[in-house]
Parts: sequence; structure tokens; C-alpha cells
Amino acid sequence: DEQVTLVYTFQCPVNPSHQFTAALGRGEIGMLAQLEQMGAAPCNKCQQQGLQTIIPLPEPRVSVGGNTAVSAINAHLAKNIFDTNRDNAFYLEESFELGWMYPYMAPSGTIFKLAAHREFEIATIVPTPGVPVTNLVSGAELLVGSHPTDTQLSTIRPGKFFIGTVGANHVPQNILIEDPGKYDITPPKSAYVTSGTNTALVNLQTEPIPDSPFHKITGATVATNQFDGGIQFNEGEPLHLQFISGYSSLQNQRTNGATPLTVAGTGPGGALTEIRVSKDTRLNRYVLMPPTEFTFSTPDGITFRAQANFRRIPEHKERLPEELMQKDREFWKRYSERLIGNWVTEKTSVKEICEWVERTFIQRDLKGFKGDPAFVRDNDAQKGFSKLRCAIGGVYAWRYAMSDQNATLKARYAEEADFAYRQAFAFGAINPEVAFKYVKLLVQEARFADAKLIVDTLAKTDPNSRFPRTLYNTIHISHEQMLIQAGQYREAATVASNTARYFPRNSPEYTNCLIRAQSYLRQIGQADALRRQFELTPSDSKLFLSLFSQYLARRDTNAARNALAMFQRHHNPTNVFDLTALKHVHRSLGEWEEKFKADKKLTELFPNSFSAMFDLAESEMRLDKNNDAKATLLRALEVYRKSNDQKKSDVLRHMKQSGPLQPLLEDADIKAALEGL
Repeated sequence: DEQVTLVYTFQCPVNPSHQFTAALGRGEIGMLAQLEQMGAAPCNKCQQQGLQTIIPLPEPRVSVGGNTAVSAINAHLAKNIFDTNRDNAFYLEESFELGWMYPYMAPSGTIFKLAAHREFEIATIVPTPGVPVTNLVSGAELLVGSHPTDTQLSTIRPGKFFIGTVGANHVPQNILIEDPGKYDITPPKSAYVTSGTNTALVNLQTEPIPDSPFHKITGATVATNQFDGGIQFNEGEPLHLQFISGYSSLQNQRTNGATPLTVAGTGPGGALTEIRVSKDTRLNRYVLMPPTEFTFSTPDGITFRAQANFRRIPEHKERLPEELMQKDREFWKRYSERLIGNWVTEKTSVKEICEWVERTFIQRDLKGFKGDPAFVRDNDAQKGFSKLRCAIGGVYAWRYAMSDQNATLKARYAEEADFAYRQAFAFGAINPEVAFKYVKLLVQEARFADAKLIVDTLAKTDPNSRFPRTLYNTIHISHEQMLIQAGQYREAATVASNTARYFPRNSPEYTNCLIRAQSYLRQIGQADALRRQFELTPSDSKLFLSLFSQYLARRDTNAARNALAMFQRHHNPTNVFDLTALKHVHRSLGEWEEKFKADKKLTELFPNSFSAMFDLAESEMRLDKNNDAKATLLRALEVYRKSNDQKKSDVLRHMKQSGPLQPLLEDADIKAALEGL
């Protein structure tokens, strides 16, 4: 289990000898929330002496256990350093994958450079789940802004953001980004200051500290609103910055909780009137943090907050330059010359590499070997250099996975990732990380035979390793899923049966393979039985729908259309169930003219069915019969208004969410007809 504990060390400001520690983990979430809300805790030892002393909440020390939690913290820290030191170049050697780095990673010899511009963009926006925004409509343009206590945006090129879909309960589901924009950042204009439980709003003046990534506060004045000065402040008390958003715009770089702000003057009731600011930059030193949330607004004044991935703009955002990839390949060819010889080429097959690995590293046959014999004997060197090359292959593989909209570029990244993984496997097949990453790429490319060769060779390098069994299972399940998606259930059953031989007979994996094989064959048998039954009674709409659905699931479009043709010859053209079955089938096939005919017949047979009319209007919109669709929808709404159907609200909600009908919902006549429904 991942263990994260916040350790607070409290020291009484009145009696410094009074200290105590509180360790808050997962089981003390309620206590932590109460402390954060109060911003302070009572001094227990003072209470024992009959005194009421409040200790401001200190910065906690974080104690973390578990690889995933530690890696997540490392990722967060690394990104903060990267974002707040924009004048420095960053180079790294990958030891653990940090997802946020991939858009920036560019091969640079044996390591990477994080290639980024100084400016930022808004890459993604996530609305707060479950929070409704009244009157928000799909397609509305959004403007991005900042609260005065936010890190401020300096717009270089404004982004273009739009509301995507909005749920029936007014909760925005997603926000679309047409242009992520280009921005710089400046310090917040204001912040709250606290001392114990006392809070006041202040305006800030800041300036950069020369030759450093830090800022200093040069002035802090209490906001003019009479309630913003707070009460019960005492002269000389330290003041700590606090921000109302989900992040701290300015982060103090002192780890001992010291602050450059103190109370310099108070008014009636202890209202804060004046603040003293220390000029000592060892104390007065803040990092300006990029925002993690923004205030978005529509042109008509609707506002809401949303989380955002505000990131530095990757230098190679669109694609890695061809010359960079060629340079990387040539570098590793020269490096390979020193280690194992430069014999892995673009045309070297996986089979040839696996045979070479077995001959060289397992059988120790160095006949014709052109590399360094010491490398063959050094397992650590093999693992180290294979990891370095594998990490670079991982960047190409990541870009391959992200390039679905550009087949040419996707193929280019696949080519480069494949070459890097083949080199990495030749450097050190003993390193299971290479096998895992390369097998993943090969499976994505449907190269299952090559993937099995890699795992076979990995198993020979370490017969006691558990990793080959895991990879065999991954390969064959992926192969089965691909066959099932293609409707080839019998072939999937054969793969599942063959997979079982890789596992001991008494193992769960062996049993699962046989269960999957039997399941695929059973589905074939069920479909055959259903087909024979349907052929005997081809007018049965329930049998037809069941058989048609099975054929579609198996991607057997020809068989599905044959079943449709048979049902069309035998169905009852005045039966509501038969017509409903036909319209659903035509809809699934995208045959809108045929669906229109079925919808039209249903509205003629059942003129008081608003549900049938809604469907007819949708078909008419699909066929660009917009005027007919409007007339049908108006007629449907009139019938709906008079209906006493208990479930009619569900039908209306579905109609309002129908994609084809959205343009009609903006029509003035339709809007008027919808009023009060």
C-alpha cells in the first residue's frame, strides 16, 4: 500500500519550549481538514497551564512510502523545477517514466534534452465534476481570466476555448480547445495574510530578484474594503501568505516557516492597517508558480472555475525533426560499433536478432563477434546500455501512440521505435524492460509472431524469471481480442488453446486460457443455433434482432445484411415491433433513408406517438430535410404537451441530447414550443 503521512511540528509562539508533533495519515483526513480550515491549533501545554495560545499551522514534512507515491512526488517536483527555471536547459537520464515529460523529450546522445519554449499554453481544461453552471450552453466561446490572487496571465496569443457538451443538470462535461494560446505569467496582485486564525486581504507589489528564478515582495498594503483588514491582529506578529485557489501563486522558499511579513500597525479591534516587509532576500524569496486553475467566462457574463494543464510549450510539439531522428540513429550505430558491432540495420529481422542473442550471450559463441568481448561478460553493462537505448525507443513509441491522425508520421515513429528496441534488445536481452516495451509495440502493430520470439529469447536468458509468463499472456490475449473484433471467434479459440501450453496445467493461467477458448466456441455455437431457429421463423423480430446483434459483434456484415434481407421479406409492415426492429437495424448500419421509411410508417400507424415523431425528425435532419424535420418536431411537441405518459420526460431529455436535432433546438419556433415543458 502507498503510505503518505504529513508530519506537523508545532512550536508555541509564546513559550518556544512548548513543542509537539502530529503525524496525519489516511486515517486522520477529518482532523487534517479541520486543521487546514482553522489554519492553526491550540497549544496543549499552555492549555494545561490555563492559557489559551494559538499556534499557526506550520508547513508539514511529508513522509511517503511506496514506489508509485514516491514517483508521483518526484514527477511533481521535477515539473515544478522545470516550470519555474525557464532560463535553464534541462538534460536527464530516464530511470522511471514520468508521463508529463514525454512531449518535451528529445534524444541527445545517450540521454535526453527537455526541449521547451519559455512560454506556456493551456493544453487541457477539466470542468469541476458535478458542479452545475446555470445557463451554460454547448458551443459557447470561453474567455480565460485570473482572480487577483491567481498567478496572472500575460497574453501573447489568446487561446480559443469552447464549451463541449453540457449535461441535463447543467454540469459541463468537457471543454474543447481549438487553439491552446501562448502566455507568460506574472505575480498575483493580491493575497490573504494570516496570523493564527486572523485573516486579511492585502495588495502586493513584487519584483524579480536579479540572476535568479525568484521574486521578492517589495510592498504589501491592506485592501481598501473596510472588512478586508481583519481583526485581532497584534503588532510584531508574523504574517503568512494564503491563496484561495487550489495552488499557491507564490511559494516561500524558506523551509522553517519564516516569513518576511509582520504586523506593523493595527486599528480599532486589532484591524490590520500596516505591514512591514523585510528586504532580506534570504527571507523574502518566493517562486512564482504557474496556475493550475482559471476563471473562465462566456461573452454574456457566465463564470466558473476549472482545472487546467497549463504547461510550457514543447519545442517539438508537432513532430520530432527528421534530422534529429537521423542524428540519434547514427549516434547509436557508432555506439553499437564499440559494444557489439554495428550489425543491426534497418532490415535486420527480429528472428535474426534473437538468434544472435542466443548464440552470443547464452551459448557464448563469439565466432565472428565484432564488439568488445568484455561487454558480453558484463551483465550490468548490458542492462545499463539496453535501458538507455530502450528509453529513447520509448519516446518514439509514445509519439507513435499519439499520432493516430497522421498515418505517415505514425509509421515513421514506429520505424524509429522498432529500430531502437531492436538495438536495445541486442545490447541486453537480459533486461526485461526492453522486452516489455518492445512487445507492447509489436502487439500494437499486430506482429504477434515477432513478439513471441522476443519473449522466447527473454525466457532463455533467465529460465527462472516470471516475466515471460506475463508477456505470453499479454501477447495472446491481445491477439484474441484483435481476432474477436474482426469476428474471427474460431481463430481466437485456437489462439487461446495454444496459449495454454505456455503454462503449467495446474496454474490459473492455464485454466483461464481453456475457459476463454470454450467461451469463443460457445458463442459460435449459439450464433449457429440462433441462425437455424431464425431460418425456421424469419418473421420473428426478437430472433432477428438477437441474430443481427451477434453478427455485428462478430463484424460479419455480410451475414448481418443477409439476415436483414430475410426479415424484410417476411416481416409484418403494420406491426409496431417489426417496424421498430427495422428502424434500429437501419440506424446501426447508417442507412438513414431506410430508417426514415420505417419512422414514417410508425408515425402514420401511431399519429399520437411523440416518441415516433422525435425519431422521424431525427431521420429527416440526417437526410437534410430540415424544413420537414422542423414541422415534425413542432407536431411532436404539441402531442407531447397533451400527453399523460408517466415516462414522457425521459423521452424529452433524450430528444434534447440528440446530436442531429441540436440545430433545430436553436430555432425560435422550437424554443417557444419547448417553453414550460
